[in-house]
Amino acid sequence: MHLYLHIRIIKDQFNFKNDTIDKVRSWLPHVSLFDVDNYSDNTTIQTAIRAMEMADKIFIQIEAEQGPEPGGVLKILNTAMRKSSAVIDYRGSHAVMDKIMIRFKDRLTSSDRSQQQKLADFFNDGS
Repeated sequence: MHLYLHIRIIKDQFNFKNDTIDKVRSWLPHVSLFDVDNYSDNTTIQTAIRAMEMADKIFIQIEAEQGPEPGGVLKILNTAMRKSSAVIDYRGSHAVMDKIMIRFKDRLTSSDRSQQQKLADFFNDGS
């Protein structure tokens, strides 16, 4: 299974629209999609972790706003540390997340390509 995991660290907990997931679904219909944010409950976080454990390849996109606590997202990132097949596309700025991303420096995507190109390259490399 190939997994695209979209993580948002946001101030507004009542923002349920996720245009990013809709775009990725149209670009890569064969990839499993999951999204969480810093307000996600423990069941949702545990389901995301289970999906990561089952996945062969994981593309994690993180969009962060300065200020709010990361919440259960930290559990997901701990799992990502143990998955060598996981890469991270980090966007935004957040004091805690910026420090955590240092641990993932070898698995961060470059910013010189579009999101669509990064995903296509990652998921369509023949594996």
